[in-house]
Amino acid sequence: DSRENGPDGHYKRSTLAGLYSRFDDEAALGVYAVSDEHVKVVNELIKPNLAGPPLAMDFMSEGPDLDLKSTTFVHMVVFALKEETSSEQYQAIEAAAKGIEAFEGCLSVTLGVNLAFNERNQGFTHGYVSTFDSKESFDNHLAGPEHRVLMDNLMSHVSDWVAFDFNPQESFST
Repeated sequence: DSRENGPDGHYKRSTLAGLYSRFDDEAALGVYAVSDEHVKVVNELIKPNLAGPPLAMDFMSEGPDLDLKSTTFVHMVVFALKEETSSEQYQAIEAAAKGIEAFEGCLSVTLGVNLAFNERNQGFTHGYVSTFDSKESFDNHLAGPEHRVLMDNLMSHVSDWVAFDFNPQESFST
């Protein structure tokens, strides 16, 4: 396990990189996943810059496409949901996640089940992405009641998780 706890008790990794792509359906995702373009990006740009094994999550979600050109803060979480979680409990998690959209400064919320069950998902079963108009809005939301409701519904059903926050306006550098 290449993870270690950071000062806030959350996992940290020495290097994480985010890649976001949107597809109309699972079939289109499958075509892209084996395309020359995707293989080139992974093998020439991503893998050589990773400090550890890649972590990839592919999930379908209803809702609007993420507008990363006008978003200044993205919060991504991948997590492993415990097998004993019932469909009713998952529906409560979904409702709590959608409740984050009511927070001022939240632009979008996406939650979904991992589609690509392979070694790249490192055992994580679900993905969550929320976007905010600023880092300050995200920080304020962490102390808000919407976030507490989500954590109360989610965390007792999670066996492992990793959060990844970034500003899509900042360029990647090695």
